[in-house]
Amino acid sequence: MPELPEVEIVRRRLDPRVVGRTIVAVAVADAAVSGLSETELVRRLVGRSVVRTGRRGKWLLLEVGAPQSAGAAPVGAASPIETYMVVHLRMTGRLLFEPDPGAAAPPRFTVRFDDGSRLLFYDVRRFGGLWAVPADEIEEFFAGLGVEPLGDELTVERLKVLMSGRRAPLKSFLLDQRHLAGIGNIYADEALFRARLHPLRPAGSIGPREAARLHGAIRATLQLGIDHEGSSVESFVDPAGGRGHFQEILNVYQRTGRPCRACGTPIRRLVVGGRGTHYCPRCQPRRRMRLRPTEGGRRTGDAAAPCRLYVVAARLPHRERLAVAAHGELDLDRGWFAYVGSAQRGREARVARHMRADKPLRWHADHLFARHPATHAWSIDVPRRSPLSPSVCESAECALADALVRAGGTRPPVVITGAPRPSSARLRFGASDCRCAGHLVRFASLAALRSAVSAAAGSLGAVVRDRLP
Repeated sequence: MPELPEVEIVRRRLDPRVVGRTIVAVAVADAAVSGLSETELVRRLVGRSVVRTGRRGKWLLLEVGAPQSAGAAPVGAASPIETYMVVHLRMTGRLLFEPDPGAAAPPRFTVRFDDGSRLLFYDVRRFGGLWAVPADEIEEFFAGLGVEPLGDELTVERLKVLMSGRRAPLKSFLLDQRHLAGIGNIYADEALFRARLHPLRPAGSIGPREAARLHGAIRATLQLGIDHEGSSVESFVDPAGGRGHFQEILNVYQRTGRPCRACGTPIRRLVVGGRGTHYCPRCQPRRRMRLRPTEGGRRTGDAAAPCRLYVVAARLPHRERLAVAAHGELDLDRGWFAYVGSAQRGREARVARHMRADKPLRWHADHLFARHPATHAWSIDVPRRSPLSPSVCESAECALADALVRAGGTRPPVVITGAPRPSSARLRFGASDCRCAGHLVRFASLAALRSAVSAAAGSLGAVVRDRLP
């Protein structure tokens, strides 16, 4: 998959050819290339000029101005950005200025400019995509994307904070686009080799000096990839059809069994998070390391650390009465139901793993969500001493559920149907020991739920760490 350096090279090659040009036609040969119809793409893009090019992680941006009538603006004045034409190359996507005579299929979409030039998108595996995003929605579009590795915002301190307390292997951490945007398999392996860190080291075990090494290695590796015009290990070519040269100086990637360029030890391969990973066992020795303290000198899960909670949401299409707690049955009206639980002891990773695999989530509320699988989830850090609830240490779930109610949610009524179950068979509706059924909150719409999550987190001084999806 083209990674940050390859996308940056594509952007640089496009910039002198498309900036200032007006889009006069957009033709879509494969409707699956975009969530928008060809008619809608034409409406949003045609007749508008490309003001500048950009990149966000592995995403390519063409910033398109608003249409202007004759005499509406002085000559040479840049029109305000109205739409972002966003392209993701995925596995085999290629943007070319000229038709590819050896292509097995026609281009999935074609953009024609006022000077007669064309931009054609070929994609053998059909994973790539095209979006036309209004300027006021672009931040939301990239809301789940992490820090730019080559930007000023990625400092050593910021990298340490991102890794703090995380048990995921370094390789998996680098590939997670929610932390660092743009790093893929090739550059993760090469950066870890340059930093002399084993790919299976827990991210949270990295010390200050190692974090500084990793920070420098990430930036140096990506910049080296750009300087060598990308890596054409497989199918990557720039818009003019030129290949990159970074593959000629790879240290470990796809060099299994070959001698390390630094020490001569044969390069080894293992699988981390389902991805082939290459490393030198001598230059990158594996050491068993414990997680380092987080801010405040306490380890993750310690009494001084914040309560890590999750909020998952499912939609009930019609009214139902379900036995969801030891207290009896709940009479549930149609709508969106948010469930608050604890995300300690690896449950946060379980949230992400299930959502990425598009699987139904499994929680303490299985008896509800097994029938109506959750489709949205958030991970939230609630301070141990909330200004609105002195008992938050004992029941952070209840504090967050109460905040959701104050933000516009309602609790479903409890219908007593018989004697409570024995404590040994109790279905705990929540991960704390409060024994209440109050961790389920109803909202009329998904928009109301999203707004309430933000409002509830703000009222408790909490931090919404992740939004899935």
